[in-house]
Amino acid sequence: MKRQLFTLLMLVSAIAMFAEYTFEAGGIYYSTSRYTPGEVTVSRPGMSPLFNYEVSMIDGIPWADGFENTYEGDVVIPSEVRYDGTSYAVTRVAVAAFSNCHNLTSVKLPSSVREISRAAFYGCENLKSLEISGKVKAIEYDTFNGCSSLESLDLSNVQESLDLCGCENLCDVILPYNASNYFIEGNGKAQKFRIYNPVPPYISVLFRDLGSGSELYTVDSNYDMAADWAAGFGYDKIRPMEEYTSAKAPETTVEWSIKGQTLSAPGKHSLRVYKTDGSLAAEIAPGASRNLDAGIYVVSCGGASGKIIIE
Repeated sequence: MKRQLFTLLMLVSAIAMFAEYTFEAGGIYYSTSRYTPGEVTVSRPGMSPLFNYEVSMIDGIPWADGFENTYEGDVVIPSEVRYDGTSYAVTRVAVAAFSNCHNLTSVKLPSSVREISRAAFYGCENLKSLEISGKVKAIEYDTFNGCSSLESLDLSNVQESLDLCGCENLCDVILPYNASNYFIEGNGKAQKFRIYNPVPPYISVLFRDLGSGSELYTVDSNYDMAADWAAGFGYDKIRPMEEYTSAKAPETTVEWSIKGQTLSAPGKHSLRVYKTDGSLAAEIAPGASRNLDAGIYVVSCGGASGKIIIE
């Protein structure tokens, strides 16, 4: 009898240890996984914790059926969340986690997030700003498909591969400089792409359906290598970074202000300030300021970007 009771207690303990569930905290849904204890994935109601999603397939696209408007407005994901007495690191965004959230306008991901799964923001036509703070493994197919309000993206933190398509008004993209595989499908419009590092020697890249007037800006002085690297671009479309000016409308510059040699971030986004050689000169938190040496810089924040001159 004692042996049976002991066996039963051990079984209950094992079930509790490997339990997987979805919970809500601060208006955000998270899923746990037995394979990553102490970590959670940003998800939504109706998703299976075991695989972090359970979705219907509509035209081959993941769809969290019945929960298309789970998230609205400006969403800030924390790096850590506490639930039922336990703290979890937020490390992933699930497949279709934000898909078809039609009133979603901005998302800020913490530096702890290292994976963004397929179709994560599919069909979010009012999403105007996405901030990726940490080193993300990959951007998968259809992640931003249908995000028609996205005009600018900073993808410099993507580490391995990038598959970008379906952003009909995207006109300004900062490309990752560590990734080894790129697939970028243009939208038939003039687009500007930037890479803030010398072009890697071994890389697989394909640009497709680029519009007339599309250009690639690089800090690499070896434009022959850049032209070979950027299949879909001709030599005459490779530009030095010093010539870059933002493709976005001028009103986006309200995200930063300059007084003398002081750059400030008066808005809700942090600023990332790059030198023309691609190195990061400064990172400025919202509401903060920083003195910069005289020179030319490129500022990126929350979907807005542009060149500034400090004298």
